[in-house]
Amino acid sequence: KRKTMERVAARAKLKRSRKMKQVEIFQNFDDASLSAVIDKMSLQTFQAGSTIVAQGDVADAFFIITKGICNVRRKTLVNIVHGQVIGRLGLFEHFGEAVLATAARRVFLRQSGMSGTVKEELRNATVEAAAGSDDTVQVLRLSMADVEDVLSSGVVDMKALQKRIEERHASRELLTSARQVWQRSETFARLRENRGVTNAGKGRSLFE
Repeated sequence: KRKTMERVAARAKLKRSRKMKQVEIFQNFDDASLSAVIDKMSLQTFQAGSTIVAQGDVADAFFIITKGICNVRRKTLVNIVHGQVIGRLGLFEHFGEAVLATAARRVFLRQSGMSGTVKEELRNATVEAAAGSDDTVQVLRLSMADVEDVLSSGVVDMKALQKRIEERHASRELLTSARQVWQRSETFARLRENRGVTNAGKGRSLFE
């Protein structure tokens, strides 16, 4: 009973916030349709330090934080084991948006009568519950199947949505490429600096 009450309260809190309107795929939903989407979301609670999603896992759900703070980690050349903290997410912020794009492509493919399959995307970062006032984080979770059901109901113009998703994907790819170049240059600089310190007084660095 307590879990049911918490789930109902979290959904109501999210509806009042109107934050779902900020998610691209839901921007053109009316209040009734958006409310129906939120009612499909399940509530999950995580202790501080727990992993909510892991980098490299199949992206199969979308999440919105309704309580607490999360750390976002990504494995890099600098820290390939645990990854570096690249961001923090707070109340009503979301992650797992790749699931929405995958679901939209699948529905568009079915509705257009085209053949083929849509490849599942992998998580590009790990999201973990951070320590807070009571060391717990709560998120509302929307599964891939539920997203597909919503989009199949006809509440959104799939052609327009597909175009926006493709444009955003192209923009994200350019940004990712730029970030990777920057990370490689930063890593090289650190290795070069460390090598220089190690070889102080022993001749030129191998990187020079």
